[in-house]
Amino acid sequence: MTTIQKSAPRPDTILFVLLYRAVRPHWRPLAVSLVLLAITAALNVVPPTLLQWAIDGPISTGDTADLWPITILYGGTAVAMFVIQYVYTYYLQKAGQRALSDMRTNLFGRIMEQDQAFFLKNPVGDLVMRLTSDIDTLSALLSTSAVTIVTETAT
Repeated sequence: MTTIQKSAPRPDTILFVLLYRAVRPHWRPLAVSLVLLAITAALNVVPPTLLQWAIDGPISTGDTADLWPITILYGGTAVAMFVIQYVYTYYLQKAGQRALSDMRTNLFGRIMEQDQAFFLKNPVGDLVMRLTSDIDTLSALLSTSAVTIVTETAT
């Protein structure tokens, strides 16, 4: 009889779970940004369609009067996409920065709970350097990498 051994969770899985726990309290801005991202993905189809209509219709017939409504729709779509992407990025950054603030507060609390022996064993400069480096790495992940990954996946 063979026994099945449970494998230890992968470090990536552990990190994902920890990141999820940090971001979970800030689900509202994330939900807003995901809805806006879906709207942006849907609007990405509109400009090529409008160009097709313009080329197949007014441009091929030479009727410039019929081209104005398509031009106005194209410009309105571009402005709408810009505004929606701006608001999407704002809410995604808001959630990420709040999660980072919570992490900083939690880490500070954990450091303050340590006894004197901990600080004798671990130099304060090393602790500050490690905490700063880790928070900066998480900041880069939440502010730029996560935005890029989510945006590129959806659009």
